[in-house]
Amino acid sequence: MRVSWKHLTLVVAVVLLVAVTPSEGSATTRRHAAHRTHTYSTHGTRPLRTALFDPYSFVGANNNAYAMAAEAGSSFARRIVHWSRVAPATRPVGFVPSDPDSPGYSWATVDRMVAAAENNGVTPIVDVVKPPSWAYARHPRGSHAGTPKITALRTFARALATHYDGNHGAPGVHIFQVWNEPNLSLALFPVKASTYRKMVNAFAASVHAVDPRN
Repeated sequence: MRVSWKHLTLVVAVVLLVAVTPSEGSATTRRHAAHRTHTYSTHGTRPLRTALFDPYSFVGANNNAYAMAAEAGSSFARRIVHWSRVAPATRPVGFVPSDPDSPGYSWATVDRMVAAAENNGVTPIVDVVKPPSWAYARHPRGSHAGTPKITALRTFARALATHYDGNHGAPGVHIFQVWNEPNLSLALFPVKASTYRKMVNAFAASVHAVDPRN
């Protein structure tokens, strides 16, 4: 069968015309789809907030450092708090580790640090590290930092959150951190995710029991 160029050109033109011309059905479908489109609105999100960690400038109650942090736009300052410097090295008779007013606890240094931060408009993040010797499940050895007893950490967290609940003469603190670099043997040993998870869960349960906002 022979097809002339004239007829072939006509067929191609018709095919192209059909391909580029939307049908009434497809246009209707698009209109219906447009009508089914939903829009949602949400509340405005908080602006970006930043925190500083500087172990060399934030020494004690250094008001100048906190003032500079606030001026630079920092909302938070993370401060390392050595559990071993707050709790007694040797537990006295009648010591109750979950009671912040129990004889043997010494909060004065941390109180000054927290007050200095908040007086300058910076929210402190209290980062707990290094238990006293009686609170170790595995004691430090060489470059290995050891592991705290979970029960001891739980009771200290209760005392810490209670002391800083805003009703014990100290400024309120509601943001806490458990350990620094727990994936490093210099900070925690043995380095196990399961161990750190238990530490965080125990600590969180205690501070939330004191105040759900923590």
